[in-house]
Amino acid sequence: MQISTAIAYRKERVITVLVMGNLPRSCDSAKIVDKYPGGNIVYVRDPGYAQVFIEFKSSPEMCPTLLTPWLSQIDIDDDEHNEVEIRINGESVYTTVVNESIEPVALI
Repeated sequence: MQISTAIAYRKERVITVLVMGNLPRSCDSAKIVDKYPGGNIVYVRDPGYAQVFIEFKSSPEMCPTLLTPWLSQIDIDDDEHNEVEIRINGESVYTTVVNESIEPVALI
């Protein structure tokens, strides 16, 4: 799975993270499974940024290799962090800055 972009913006205390990417095949799947802070992940020492955890699964079935667009969103209650790290199956793949001034109105 490849992340093409992530947009993060804060409104009041909540960071909304929009994650866009491509699945390598139409039969593969991905979903956001956790977040930090406010999810199931607990650190002894704060990593210094909010995090979104994505689980990617490659299907064992045969299917055409065709890039399939993927989009998901999550809200994180966080007024401290100014960056968001995106992790897929535990690996850091993308980091974005939290925008304080604008809120996207539409995705094209």
